[in-house]
Amino acid sequence: MRNYLAEGVSGAGKTPVSGEPRRRGHHAVNGDREPAHQGDPETGEPTHDIGHEHHVWHVGKVRSPVADQDHPVTFFCGGCRNFPQFVDLFDGVFVLAVDLATPHRRLDERPDDGWGGRQSERDLVVRLHRTKENIPKDGTAIDATAPLARVVDETIRRTGGKDPPRGADSSEGPEPRLARDRPRSGKDGEYVHHVQHDLVLRPGLRAGWTRLAFGMAGAVLVTADIWFFAGLGAALAAAAGWAVLLSLAIAHLYRARIILTAYEIVLRGAFFQRRRPRARAVWTIRATVVQPQGHSCDTLFVLDAHGGVLVRLHGTNYGTEDLDRFVDALGLPCSGPDGPVTPKQLHAFRPGLTSWVERHPYLLGFAITGVLVLITLVGVLVGTVMAA
Repeated sequence: MRNYLAEGVSGAGKTPVSGEPRRRGHHAVNGDREPAHQGDPETGEPTHDIGHEHHVWHVGKVRSPVADQDHPVTFFCGGCRNFPQFVDLFDGVFVLAVDLATPHRRLDERPDDGWGGRQSERDLVVRLHRTKENIPKDGTAIDATAPLARVVDETIRRTGGKDPPRGADSSEGPEPRLARDRPRSGKDGEYVHHVQHDLVLRPGLRAGWTRLAFGMAGAVLVTADIWFFAGLGAALAAAAGWAVLLSLAIAHLYRARIILTAYEIVLRGAFFQRRRPRARAVWTIRATVVQPQGHSCDTLFVLDAHGGVLVRLHGTNYGTEDLDRFVDALGLPCSGPDGPVTPKQLHAFRPGLTSWVERHPYLLGFAITGVLVLITLVGVLVGTVMAA
């Protein structure tokens, strides 16, 4: 039984290299998802400090598949800061070598809010590429600028092995079908189901329509004020604008969903779709966030190895049971504040989780009020002109 480690800097292609051997029928471990956690590189003890320097592998979860006698070869793919504690367990180590332009290009292809979108993260990539710190010194270099199939072909060739016959069992089984091809179930207000290891969450319709009802009531009051001050023409124009916004909100309510598959996390809205590789998720933070109006909202943040927010699930759209199921299905460590917190307190607990707008809601309120006043004044002016 042989075991091999494939390492490399950020953007070298560790995640796709972990998936391709599995697709071919080999046993492969995605180190950034399965044994990874945030901990002290020396002791391995879990830590709430999230970042590149705390991305480590659980040594016990490395030793277990290494000792597995059911697979002739196992590939471990991913990066960690504590590899010296278990590198001697491997029969060989491969380093995915790339020029500096390659990780930059691959990071450019990621979403803007993904890891690598900040200048500080790009600077870290440049430094790691130059110093080769946190990379095994005696590894066998593999040209990872080549197409993925050739990279994996060369890696397998260096082990003296070959691909198993077609139809052989892989370590994670066949790729699941898309969720849209599966039957839907669930009662109103709770659209959650597991089908072939996929989890699909949709906003509750009752809660959604309740919020829309309050929004429509407010729109009616504003439109009535415009009618009173500016006349029927301005009120009809305002009503048309509210109708467009209402249509967009309804479309989002019925089309929005979050899909968790074996390979990715998909966020789908009325007119957009964002995909996040599940392998990049290493930690979750859950907090009860107190809103300015006084009500609280259960919120879940999914973080990558560098502390960036991959996905945020708002409790206003998804119930507590939905978040529980998502956390259970994701299978990652979860931490958070001990009690309810405001957006400012949550930012102090973990910077970057909340936006500037959330931390300064009253300034936003003043801005919205100013815009509404401006719209009303414009409506009055239009009504006056039309009356003349």
